[in-house]
Amino acid sequence: GKAMAATDQEILIYGGSNIKRIRGISSANPDSMLIGSATRLAELDISNCPILTEVNSNKSNFSPHTYLNRLDISNCPQLGGTLNISNSPLLQEVNALGSVVDNILFPTSARNLETLRVPKTVTSLTLNDAGLLYTIEMEEGNNLQSISLTNCNNLTETINFDLTQTPTVFLDNSFNGEEIYMSATTNLTLRNMPSLKRVIFTPNSEYSAFDINNVLNG
Repeated sequence: GKAMAATDQEILIYGGSNIKRIRGISSANPDSMLIGSATRLAELDISNCPILTEVNSNKSNFSPHTYLNRLDISNCPQLGGTLNISNSPLLQEVNALGSVVDNILFPTSARNLETLRVPKTVTSLTLNDAGLLYTIEMEEGNNLQSISLTNCNNLTETINFDLTQTPTVFLDNSFNGEEIYMSATTNLTLRNMPSLKRVIFTPNSEYSAFDINNVLNG
């Protein structure tokens, strides 16, 4: 098929310190964005940009945007690297589905985060003190090798939250559900999970090998 060509190759913003929202840029079809001067951005929707590969001169770098509360980079299939949102403690919603981000660098305390949508290319997820987090959506076919959630005790809605292929799972005061599915070979740590009633190991036929030493209950 014909290659997708950019109409405006770059989006550059200079002196844009008062800009609060950027939306609907997919029709411009950029391959790069330099928007670091828009330091007061509260909402950034750059979804559906098929050839976008770089934001702020370093792949998925949103570190200049300390006021962000909503970020949508979904369906940007060439936007990868580390999603750097470490300086955005006000974030409430992050959607990276359909990107090729392989790591997410969160703020030390993601206390305002409510919704997180994670692409299948992420291999490790660590999130602390996200007490308002209600929804995690994993892209179908996720390749998580490890997940660590601490003090995410409002987490109730999980979409495609399949951890049966994840070798290392650490949950401390996180996940406000009654049951969870794990692999029988998972290195599993569960702590302070008062609502959890059932841990279902798969496969769980009578022929499955199951080593209780792989389960650590703190």
